[in-house]
Amino acid sequence: MKGVSASRDIVPIWKTSRDAAKSLEVKSLKAPVPLDGLNGQGSKILLAEFESNRSLGVAADLLNIALLEGDQDALKISAEFVFSHELATPELLRISGDILGNENNRLTDYADRNISALRTRLKENSNNPLAWADLARAYAIINEKDKAQRAMLVALRYASHHRWVCRAASRLFVHFEEPGQALRLLHQNPNLKQDPWLLSTELAVSRLASRPLKNWGQAKKLAESSINPVHLSELASSIGTSEILGGADKKAKNYFRQALISPNSNSLAQVKWADRSFNLGFSKQIVSSLQSVSSAFEARHWEAYERKDIVSAIEYAKQWWEEEPYSTSPPQAIGYMGSLLNDVGLVYENTKVALERNPTDITLKLNDIYARACLFGFDERVKFAITEKDISYLKSIMSGEDKDYAAHAYANAGLICYRLGALDKGREFYDGAKQYFEKKRDDAVLFLIINHYREALISGASWSAIIEDELRLKLSGAKTVTSPAAEFYLQQIDRLVGAPGNWDEKLSKPFAVLPGRPSVLRAEEKKPLVGYVERFWLPDDFITQNGLKILLGTSSSGNKNKK
Repeated sequence: MKGVSASRDIVPIWKTSRDAAKSLEVKSLKAPVPLDGLNGQGSKILLAEFESNRSLGVAADLLNIALLEGDQDALKISAEFVFSHELATPELLRISGDILGNENNRLTDYADRNISALRTRLKENSNNPLAWADLARAYAIINEKDKAQRAMLVALRYASHHRWVCRAASRLFVHFEEPGQALRLLHQNPNLKQDPWLLSTELAVSRLASRPLKNWGQAKKLAESSINPVHLSELASSIGTSEILGGADKKAKNYFRQALISPNSNSLAQVKWADRSFNLGFSKQIVSSLQSVSSAFEARHWEAYERKDIVSAIEYAKQWWEEEPYSTSPPQAIGYMGSLLNDVGLVYENTKVALERNPTDITLKLNDIYARACLFGFDERVKFAITEKDISYLKSIMSGEDKDYAAHAYANAGLICYRLGALDKGREFYDGAKQYFEKKRDDAVLFLIINHYREALISGASWSAIIEDELRLKLSGAKTVTSPAAEFYLQQIDRLVGAPGNWDEKLSKPFAVLPGRPSVLRAEEKKPLVGYVERFWLPDDFITQNGLKILLGTSSSGNKNKK
């Protein structure tokens, strides 16, 4: 089982245009003119500015002030401009439509999210960049790369300088592992050096592309400006990320602290990542910020995980996935948490859906093999779940250049060997993976030992107590990102020690709730995992004796004597 990637960067969260319209991302950087002391003249001042700068941002500010002051002339002028503007958000369209008495049919362009509806709307109004961006997102979700990129290029043709469109496009190219293309379109935006939202994205994409930070000085200068903190939060967290990765912890903490002044869900998740990865001590500030940021599902997921409230962590991860259905991180998180709950059915079902959207993702493929090997039991039943293709895939990853993936593939091979009764060989594979993680000082070693411990218990291996001691010894040291996982799992095992039945029986279903944790569903309240084997069709290339020899290398050793 491979967990969530330890790295994170503050690339934009790509929402639909309708959802983005409710966010700070589309708001003007310029604060509305204060009403105090103007004696109702705010709309007059803004109207004069609008006449010299007829932009959507100024028109939106004028619309707001004119509504408050009851200035009908300014209200009509701003509403007409907003309603006719192609990039007006749905909420602005509603307001201006109501003022003008117009039926706002344009809103349907944003209300429909499915591909066919979007294509129909675009036939009627083909120069709508927001609808093209939504179409690109819909295609990205189902892994239609070429169609997604073509749709986004059309959106850029109509609105290449628009902040949200530019950031959404950069996210699309990062998603399809083309950060160089994302950088090019960001550098072509004339607003880049004056817009903290764009600069934040440019820094993040530069890091992902391993390129120099061309606008580092300008980014820091803008972060120190008088722009409203809500617009600087992502930029501050992006600068803080570069500082922390460069070893400048003190500078990084100052920028992350700034990001927490008025965070959004993305900057809050980035601060949470930095806090759990580098022990910055921001836990209390982050928990406090969660009260004011309504969604923040990713940050809430990790906060619940650190409290060892695993079921809540899973629910937040599901909401996180709903918000970012194109991303692989949420389903990886669900799989990671599901394995801690011993809910292999959850791991299997969610990974299956995620692979349909991201069929080439190595982590998801490894997790899928893990889930099928666990779900279908032992001996002959495993042979129905693990195919020759799976064995060949594991072998290719094990001998590949990426040693991190190779170590996880070794762990999967160890699991399969245990399930087939080749205990010595299983231990050998797990130990090989452990040696790599320990040499690299990778925190994943704890999760690896958890999985090895489970397989040793189920198989009745004579060395299960040795692995348990090793796990407890690791936990007695400095706390790491994986510590809550290991602590939670050991708590469940300790609770089951005196329960009736052997370990195969006790670990054949999801864990029950811990006493005093009402937010966690009890195992008996969950829907039973039935029908998986019966519904699993026998593939043409199901594992043969030759396939087992390829995996094991030698004849099977060890016996499966359950306790």
